[in-house]
Amino acid sequence: MAHISPKVFRGMYVSAASKLLAFSALIFLPTGASHAQDRAVGAPGNGAPGENLLNSESFLAVISPGLLFVITILGLLTAILVYTALSDRSLKNVLITSGLAEKSGTSPQGPIQSKSSRGRIEDFIDHGPNPVAVLDPSLVFTSANPRWLEALQTDQGNIVGRGIGEVLPWILTGNLLNACRTVLRTKRSTNLGRTEIALADTTLLFNVTATAVGDGLVLTLTDLSEIKIVQQALDKAEQNQAAILSAVPDLMIRVDRHGLILGCHAPVGNGALRAGTPVVGRQLADVLPADLVALAMGEVDKALATGETQYIQHSADLPSGIRHYEARIVASGKDEAVAIIRNITSQKRAEQTLVESQDRLSAMARFSPVGLFQCNMKSQAIYVNDRWAAMAGMSVAEALGDGWKSAFHPDDADRMIKVWETVLETGGDIDDEHRLMRPDGDVVHVVVRATLKRDADGKPNGYVGVVIDVTETTEALKAVETTEENLAGILEHAGEAIISVGDDQRIRLFNHFAERMFGYSSQEAMGMPLANLLPQHLRNVHREHVEEFLRTGDEARPWETRMQITAQRKDGTIFPAEATISQTQLGKERIATVIMRDVTERVESDAELRAAIERAEYASRAKTEFLANTSHELRTPLNAIIGFSELLQAGIPQQLTEKQSEYAADIHSSGLHLLSILSDILDVSKIESEATELYEEDVTIGDEAKLCLRMVSERANAAGVELNADISSQLPKVRADSRMVRQILINLMSNAVKFTPSGGRATISARLSANGGMIIDVADTGIGMSASDIPKALEKFGQIDGALDRRYEGTGLGLPLAKAQIELHGGTLKIISKVDSGTTVQVRFPPHRTLAHVEA
Repeated sequence: MAHISPKVFRGMYVSAASKLLAFSALIFLPTGASHAQDRAVGAPGNGAPGENLLNSESFLAVISPGLLFVITILGLLTAILVYTALSDRSLKNVLITSGLAEKSGTSPQGPIQSKSSRGRIEDFIDHGPNPVAVLDPSLVFTSANPRWLEALQTDQGNIVGRGIGEVLPWILTGNLLNACRTVLRTKRSTNLGRTEIALADTTLLFNVTATAVGDGLVLTLTDLSEIKIVQQALDKAEQNQAAILSAVPDLMIRVDRHGLILGCHAPVGNGALRAGTPVVGRQLADVLPADLVALAMGEVDKALATGETQYIQHSADLPSGIRHYEARIVASGKDEAVAIIRNITSQKRAEQTLVESQDRLSAMARFSPVGLFQCNMKSQAIYVNDRWAAMAGMSVAEALGDGWKSAFHPDDADRMIKVWETVLETGGDIDDEHRLMRPDGDVVHVVVRATLKRDADGKPNGYVGVVIDVTETTEALKAVETTEENLAGILEHAGEAIISVGDDQRIRLFNHFAERMFGYSSQEAMGMPLANLLPQHLRNVHREHVEEFLRTGDEARPWETRMQITAQRKDGTIFPAEATISQTQLGKERIATVIMRDVTERVESDAELRAAIERAEYASRAKTEFLANTSHELRTPLNAIIGFSELLQAGIPQQLTEKQSEYAADIHSSGLHLLSILSDILDVSKIESEATELYEEDVTIGDEAKLCLRMVSERANAAGVELNADISSQLPKVRADSRMVRQILINLMSNAVKFTPSGGRATISARLSANGGMIIDVADTGIGMSASDIPKALEKFGQIDGALDRRYEGTGLGLPLAKAQIELHGGTLKIISKVDSGTTVQVRFPPHRTLAHVEA
């Protein structure tokens, strides 16, 4: 190793240190800033969210890496300087003289040169910037400079003569003690690393360097406490910034102008980019939708060109649904920009909800059935809805400002203006009823309710309220009042007594007619028990009736099914009456109303009527008995007359002249006819006297119809009327009296032939009804009858043609008798006829008379 003088070395040291400081200032300070920025965005290829410190602009974060490096280099240069200086032959002689080196070997320059070197070394040690201590080969302290004593807060007495383990216990840990011995053996400088030395009031951080000098060892301490404080502050700042960034919901991406991602902060929940996704060093198009990338890169170019912040919004259709984003793009250098992307989906949804809510409120206000308004503290309208404008008969624009006051009815305007002035002064609410007058003159009755509205500071800023159209209600109330007045008049002049009682059955209403009926005045009757209007012996029963009625809750029902009741007047007179009772719920009380009618005259007339009816019934029974007896008495001689006429016709025809034979035939025919009439009269009499009995058997309608046709065929031929039958042999039999069935059919067919002109026809048919009954129709094409004549035809002895010279003979008993006979069977007889269009007589047997129904 070539010899370098201390003077030359110091010059080299100063020159090197100066250049190193300048070079560090040029290189490491920018590097530190870049390092701080890289720490903020993450080193290329590392997308860990914990290193995202985009906003860090701390001075310490910028200078600390370079400062640490400079201090370290200075410490190393100091150690090298010491080593080099101590390696000089003159320094060695000084150290030898001090007992730190071997005594052999002297400086060629002599004692003066050795003394000079020793002085320079001692000066360097004593006045150097770092704590320095000298140890002998046994690693026992021999001396320490003032900086060492000051730093460790000790003195030479506590250092000299003590071993390294006593002064620096941490040396004993690990392989550090061996490292010191290795330095002594190899004569090489070694960095023993950092150590914390605890003092009385603080803890210092040092970097320890061991250098062999002669046979001894020099320990140099580099104080790193300030660097530690700076580093701790930087770490804390980074932690704070990381905590702040973790709470920021925005995605932050640093990109260059070509879309390369230089740094990223991806928070959880942003949705645009999954947190923890490694993206640094990738292209923006690889991690974001293409349409968003194209939009963002265009704005990046604008931001880099203008230096102004650019704003964009974008909606993305993601698998989780539609998401909305807002981005701010800021230039952060010549070729770099930072995009701050915020998820505004919730905001957009809130805005949409707000818009929908406003639309709903607007629609509700627009179509509200009541008027809505808002006015300021000068009672000027700043809003009215369409309903208010429609009620006032003006447009919304016309109502704004003071225009709405012109809608007041002239008779109510002054009062309403005073009402508004009062509430504006007092701050009270409005609850008032007044009238509006429309331009067409229509009057609208309204109820207005308004309340004070305050701003965010609690100061009154106007009123909001509603206006309700109560015109119909007002008119209805007027109608009710009119009705009540009319009702009161009706009650007073009604032809019946109207009495109302409460739950206690005491009279609440007693109209004028009740006064007349019972003899009590209204003042006397009010509060009197209703039972006082009845005889004493009926009062308990009456009370039970009313209480039971009120318990049932029925709205109305007749008193004892409108049967006659007994009432009592004030003078004790008892009279018959008829009553109806009803009840109404008025609040919590039930009101029962009794309407009573004095039926004394009707009872008397009913008694007379019943007596008349009894007399008529007696006369009718007497007539019936007379007819029955008379018919019975007449049948005996008629049978004899008929028999003798038959003998005359059959026994002695040769002895009679032609004229006599003709007379005998007339006698026979007249006798038969008279016998038929008497038989009908007798049958009717029996039915009326309920003396007729049915002799039931199974009757075939078809057989009876054929027999009937044979019996009327001679008369039909003589009249030129065609007879027809339409009866199926499959029809079931009927359970009936065969004689009556035959008599019904003969009477109906005889009438059909009798009232049908020559050339017409009469038809008998039968069928089953839908419910299983038997229907028999006897139809003709005869003269028919009007609807008003049908009831007359069904009366006994009824004759439609009532003239003395009527064209059709008969007693008028055929149809009444047939009707009575079918009704005895539980059936009905119906006539369907029209003048000049024929007649159909329909006879119906009930279903239980048909055998098919019975068997089923």
